[in-house]
Amino acid sequence: NNINAVALGSKNTLRFGALYNYWLAPEGKRFYYGRKGEVHTISGVITDQYSFGKLLLDGGFRLNNEYFEEWGGFSIEGSGGKFTNVEPIVDEWQSPVWQATSGATYSISPFTSLHVSIAGGIVNPRKGALNNSGETPDNETRFNYDVGLVKEFSRLGKFTFTTFWVNRKNAIDYSGKTIENGEDDIMELYKNVNKRNYGIEGELKSTVILNTLTFFTNFTFMKGEIEGDSDWQKDDEMPNVISNVGMNYFKGKIDINAFLNYTGAYKNDRFVSKDYLAENGKAPLGDFVTFDLTAGYLIGKEQRARIYVEGKNIFDVKHQTVPGYPDNGRMVSAGVSLTL
Repeated sequence: NNINAVALGSKNTLRFGALYNYWLAPEGKRFYYGRKGEVHTISGVITDQYSFGKLLLDGGFRLNNEYFEEWGGFSIEGSGGKFTNVEPIVDEWQSPVWQATSGATYSISPFTSLHVSIAGGIVNPRKGALNNSGETPDNETRFNYDVGLVKEFSRLGKFTFTTFWVNRKNAIDYSGKTIENGEDDIMELYKNVNKRNYGIEGELKSTVILNTLTFFTNFTFMKGEIEGDSDWQKDDEMPNVISNVGMNYFKGKIDINAFLNYTGAYKNDRFVSKDYLAENGKAPLGDFVTFDLTAGYLIGKEQRARIYVEGKNIFDVKHQTVPGYPDNGRMVSAGVSLTL
């Protein structure tokens, strides 16, 4: 990996670089065990940053590609025994992937700045993915647009407010349909569909209060839409609200951390039986509040050891974020961590 920075002037900096990665696993690795992997990855990047006093402009472009000398993993999660006789991918280039970014920052004052950014690129479908017609889905083109304001308060902290819009053309999504691939194997099919979501985000990070306390809070309000036959429709597989509140207390050898999360309601039909879908529609998800709390105490002269007690989902709220995989509920643990 090589990255170079060249000052084209007192206010202009050009950066460019290249990367080459060679991955060889003759007997596979982790859940790819037993299937050889030999992959070459190459990429190049170029960025430029220019300052006009209070205005800072930047932009960049990255191109990435992979060459499969041999690949027999096929993203297997678990045992790969059923794929023993499947022919590996040999001597094949993958589709190139590009990413581009551009942005601007304007310093209104030493404590206030306005930010604008645009980021885009393409997402390739997973190797071997098929649509309902038995063909490989098209690449997804994704662009993200952000406009935000950052304000720092000497006594309160740092506040960030952002509006965003994400446009996904030919988004790679599950179609909800499956085909039988062999006697016991079932393959889930994909589809290309246009999606977009937009909304606002806010975050407040406090300064240290009374030398013992810090807190943060953030929220996201968004609306997801999916293109139908004639018009855009609400995407009910995405929550409209996500919010968090956190606190950290530390004094002497004692530390206490608290975290509260709310995730809004949404739905999904993955891993849901056809009978359930026919009777009830998509499975309801989200719409829950969880509370985590951790307390610790430092011991020893050098305070390298910490005794802690941690509770997750203390109120034992029953919820799930994926159909058929409910949260474990309340979990309490205790232990000792040591820094060497």
